Amino acid sequence: MLATVRNRRGVVAAVEPFDGETGRLHLVHLEYTDDHAPAEERLLWELEPSRHLVPPDRFTRDLLRNGGYVTALVEICFRRKKQRDLFE
Repeated sequence: MLATVRNRRGVVAAVEPFDGETGRLHLVHLEYTDDHAPAEERLLWELEPSRHLVPPDRFTRDLLRNGGYVTALVEICFRRKKQRDLFE
């Protein structure tokens, strides 16, 4: 699933429950698809003021218009594989 947070689009890599003072929130691990820093981030979803999930049909339209997302997703997969290889 893709999300837009802080005017950046990223892949939702993981979601974990987070029990805070106001109740249960969601700790979201995002891997951004652009080349800006940071490349990834963990944030509390409900506390982000302008957060949006990108509907799958929107993602498909974007892929057809701009292959940049495909490249970014492939790069994220390679980055994850390298991280896994370091720990094996």
